[in-house]
Amino acid sequence: MPKLVSGPDIPETGVDVAGVTRADTTDVSAGYHALAAGFGDLATAARDLQARERQAEAKEADLWAAEQISTLLYDPDSGYLSKRKKDAVGAYDDFVKGLDTVRTSALGRVRDDRARELLDLELRDRVRRAKDAGGRHLYDERVVLIDATAEAHIARAQRDMASAPGDYGAMSSSLDTIEGQTRERMRLRGAGPEETEGAGYAGEERF
Repeated sequence: MPKLVSGPDIPETGVDVAGVTRADTTDVSAGYHALAAGFGDLATAARDLQARERQAEAKEADLWAAEQISTLLYDPDSGYLSKRKKDAVGAYDDFVKGLDTVRTSALGRVRDDRARELLDLELRDRVRRAKDAGGRHLYDERVVLIDATAEAHIARAQRDMASAPGDYGAMSSSLDTIEGQTRERMRLRGAGPEETEGAGYAGEERF
């Protein structure tokens, strides 16, 4: 029987039947891992970029809204706080509608739902503060308007009394006007019922 002779040792990095070494497969595997890591980094970078874009979009919309609200309030020609008396009373509803329109338009500038929700919280607060300022101005100008109107009625009644000294009916009517308008002016200044009750000629025998 022939004696078997052992062949040469095959090194660990020897070529297999497919012609691919273990070193080659290790390199390929490492390449795949590196490629996957690269895609992961790209995905993270893309998400970060989108987040920054959403933040920038919301910030830009907020700044735009702030400028529009400032114009509605403070513009020297058209701003609500520059209006007086009848103009202030008549323009209030349009002022409020303008604020609501600014909020809606600003939200329409933001595409991301979450960013839009956060912006809406900020805008609601901005609009509320603007409406509060407008409401205080409306009250003040309404007081001024009513006071001026009352003063005009009193002045006219006094003229009527002076022009008809012997007409007791006309004088009584003029005194009623003076009393009523005087009480109204006192109420506007915070006077209570006990103070306004004694205004003018109330309770007195006139003639």
